[in-house]
Amino acid sequence: MYAEKLQSNVGPVKLVDSTGFSLETVLGTLGRIRDVGITSNDWTPELFGGNSRTLRHMMGVLLQVPELRENLADVTRGPQPDGNTLARITCDWVNGRSLRDMAETYFSKEHSSDNEESDAVASVTRCCHAIFSRLTQTASWGLSALQSLTLGDSLETKTADEQRMIRNIPARVYYGVDSDEAVALRLLGVPRNAARPLCRVLGVSASESLNEVRAKLRAASNGTWNSALGDRGECYHKAWRIIEGEVN
Repeated sequence: MYAEKLQSNVGPVKLVDSTGFSLETVLGTLGRIRDVGITSNDWTPELFGGNSRTLRHMMGVLLQVPELRENLADVTRGPQPDGNTLARITCDWVNGRSLRDMAETYFSKEHSSDNEESDAVASVTRCCHAIFSRLTQTASWGLSALQSLTLGDSLETKTADEQRMIRNIPARVYYGVDSDEAVALRLLGVPRNAARPLCRVLGVSASESLNEVRAKLRAASNGTWNSALGDRGECYHKAWRIIEGEVN
């Protein structure tokens, strides 16, 4: 009987490998995608605009995926996790909001604490756990899976730049940045807070290869980093050089 079921769902079976979901999950998710109207045209940077109804729908769908549900529900921390809260957290993360601000907005205690300093530390701890242990990996996996379920062969009709932008959308969530250029810097070990301003100062282009971007980073001086980040630039530069193994 199971073999007959597989034969009747040849298309969805192929999606099992590309999504990492079970066949049952693929079939159920395809139905939910149709119900909320997610299409191949929805994969644009505007997805993280802050008021994106589409992202709310996407997160709502992902919260019903058994392989993802527990981790994503843990991010929202509510008794009834919803796609709206998850979408807001994701947008703030991608658009560069600080962890401290996100901790205060989403992860502080509902009622005032007798020890405000202790609560602030606890909220930042909860925020970091939710973002780095749950959101970045699980949401990026989920969005990548939704791309597999909605794009089909439509990518072949796009330009190279459009294809790169679409494929980088899950990476924006993973790395917490809002541009392809910043994704490239994050891939090369640049801290999140430094990636966006450093892109502008270095003149990084999305069409450049990683080797070309790495060459720009290696040629950059403390002054270059300071131009992007102010007095903190030198510290960020040293941290990046340590990550790259250039200094001990």
